Amino acid sequence: ATWPNSDYGTYRVFARVKTSVGTSKWKLYAKTSGTTGATKEGAGTSYEWVDLGDIVANASTLEIHAWLSAAGTVSVDRIEAFLVVDQVIGLGGMCAGGRDLAQSVLYDSRVTGTVVSR
Repeated sequence: ATWPNSDYGTYRVFARVKTSVGTSKWKLYAKTSGTTGATKEGAGTSYEWVDLGDIVANASTLEIHAWLSAAGTVSVDRIEAFLVVDQVIGLGGMCAGGRDLAQSVLYDSRVTGTVVSR
């Protein structure tokens, strides 16, 4: 998979996985050229969400490596990635205005309405 708009940043990656044989354990991890996540394992014939950890998007593709400990089929039907840290690695970590997460928070902040006595 390619990151949306070839974004740079750190994403928390989740995948839904199951195996066709309950006695066979699945193992999987997420990888880019910048980060290889820890290998997670489990078993089950129903889909379950697995947290694959923080993965750095660096204009490379996201790979999900999955395999089984015994005969059967491992299935990954969905991958979700949530932005944790927005960073412009290509610029050496410099602030890039609106792309910087801290700057975007300033743009998106809203005053919470309150009642004050006069």
